[in-house]
Formats: sequence, C-alpha cells, structure tokens
Amino acid sequence: MQQPPYGQGQPGYPGPQPGYPPPQPGYQPPQPGYQPAGYPPPGYPPAGYGAPMPPPKKKRTGLILGVIGGVVVLLGAGIPLGIFASDYFASTGAAPVSSPPPAECQIPAPVLEKAGFPSFAGSNDGGTSAPVPGLKQVGCGFKPGPDENVRDATLNVRVVEYSGENALKQAKDNFMPTRPEVAPTDVPGIGDKAALVRLVTNSAFGGAELHVLKGTNVVTVEVSGWDKGFFSNSPMPQQEVDEAVKAVGAEVVKKLPR
Repeated sequence: MQQPPYGQGQPGYPGPQPGYPPPQPGYQPPQPGYQPAGYPPPGYPPAGYGAPMPPPKKKRTGLILGVIGGVVVLLGAGIPLGIFASDYFASTGAAPVSSPPPAECQIPAPVLEKAGFPSFAGSNDGGTSAPVPGLKQVGCGFKPGPDENVRDATLNVRVVEYSGENALKQAKDNFMPTRPEVAPTDVPGIGDKAALVRLVTNSAFGGAELHVLKGTNVVTVEVSGWDKGFFSNSPMPQQEVDEAVKAVGAEVVKKLPR
C-alpha cells in the first residue's frame, strides 16, 4: 500500500496550532543547507558586483616630493658653502714684484719671512719725484706670500730724513703722531727712541705701528689688516703683530746714518 508523503496526518507530524492557518498543500520547509534563489553562497559578493576589490595602494607622491625637497635643500646649502670655501681658500698674498726694494727697505729675507710678509710689493721714493727741500721720504710695502690665505694684511715701512738747519727739531716734532688712540709703549734698544702704538678698532681690523727716531731720521713700521675666517674675519694676534714691527724696525734703523 502506498504511503502518503510526510505531512499532516502522518505519525510524528504535529497538528495545526491554534490561531495559525493550516499549511498550504505542497509546501515543504527549507532543507538544511538550502540557499534561497538569487543569493550567492556564503563568502561571495552579491551578483553584479564582480570580484572583491583589493585594498588601495599607498600613494608615493609624498615620498617622492620629500626626496626632491631634500635634494633641493642640500643643493641650496651647498652653493653658499661652496662660495664661502672658495673665498676662504683664495690667496691673500702676492708674488714679489720684479724690481728690487730701495736701500732703505732692504730687509733680510728671514726677518720678513718670520714677520709673515716675504713679498716686496713696491715702493714710493719721494726723493726722486717732486722733492721737498730738506725732506726725503721713502715708502715700501710688503705682502704675505702667494701661498697665504688667512693673513690679509700689509707691512708698510716709511723712512723720512730731515736735513738743514732745523732738521733735528723737525725729526723730534714728527717722531710721534699727535694724538694716538692708544697710549704708546716705549721700546728700548731701537734707535735713539722708539715707541709702539697698537691699532685698536671695534672690528676685525687691527695692527701695530712702531715709531723710531734716529738722529734726523724718523722711521714708521706699520702692520695693519686682519685674519680671514670661513664665515667672518678676526683680529690678528696682537703679540705676533707687535713682534713683527719691532723686528722689521730694528733692521731698517741699522742702515740709517746718525
């Protein structure tokens, strides 16, 4: 005998619950694992959306711009540093001129070398050009050698010889500047009388002057300038400058008549 399908009236099938309509004929409850039509399996996107999109890639624009900016900064800093370096290593000296110094300025080479001014730069001989009666003047200049790049200074030697009736008085009257900014210091052992005057300023510029009186001759030896730095200049060591003018002055005075 053929059995009716599982449903109402079969053993184990519950009867209709009060307040609920009876089930429609042919209706079957969903089976385990059943997926309603039109819906994708679990883990898949709905139809029409395509494959899942990968996460967006990180943009490298910021990184590239940062690298470019760093290169620009380095180049920008390198240009001024290159200019500073070029200026710092540039020579502050000169090669000696071809003409020899006049007799009054013929100073031994070791003395000039130690003073830092081995190169003769030229002279102004007032005795041969537009002479003044009773007065002879000779001026000479010296520079550091061409291999020097720090000491930016000049050594000047001036010799004035008075002659005539009032020669001695004129020499004494013109031995020292009238109002030196710094009080002079006596230097014994050079000429009849010698004094050192330091050049003091509010900047890197400085130096020293040695004033010597010997008979009717007045000698002035001056070193003036500064030491060049990478970013800024600085004063020359005062002790070095003082010793330089003393050493050169002593040699100049040796050649002068009384």
